[in-house]
Amino acid sequence: MQHLYQKNTTATVMQWAGIIIIVLSVLFGILFYPLIPIGVIGGLLLMGLGEAIGLLQGIYNRLNPDFDAEVDTNDPQKNAVAGIYKKLGKKLLSIEETKLRFHYLVKMVDGKKEVVNIAYFEPRFMTVDEAIEQGIVDILSINEAVEKGIISDDEKVDNA
Repeated sequence: MQHLYQKNTTATVMQWAGIIIIVLSVLFGILFYPLIPIGVIGGLLLMGLGEAIGLLQGIYNRLNPDFDAEVDTNDPQKNAVAGIYKKLGKKLLSIEETKLRFHYLVKMVDGKKEVVNIAYFEPRFMTVDEAIEQGIVDILSINEAVEKGIISDDEKVDNA
């Protein structure tokens, strides 16, 4: 799980390495004067690169909000869905694509399922039953169909 203010270890190590290089170049520069400018420039470059990596980590943290689901972070739409539910204070188990673009089946930790449409300025939520009726979501399993009363236990045996 990613935290909102997660630090990048690589950035921190590079910044500390830059400081160490500068200090060592000044100390050894007493004996070999040409080492001072080379060490200081190299150390500053390393510190600057570490700072840039740290800033990029901050941008990444803002674009990929903190959520509990195992979500593909390369999919900005799934990240948007995760962000919506984070603002609502709901913990997610998974986010799955549906037949229609911008419609996602969301399973929450508390066992609830719903479909969210993120194609508009405000997200639109619907129950799984509504999504099945509209043809957005297929019934995921025969057991779920029995639970919803769409088919009976007798039909379940025939379909199996």
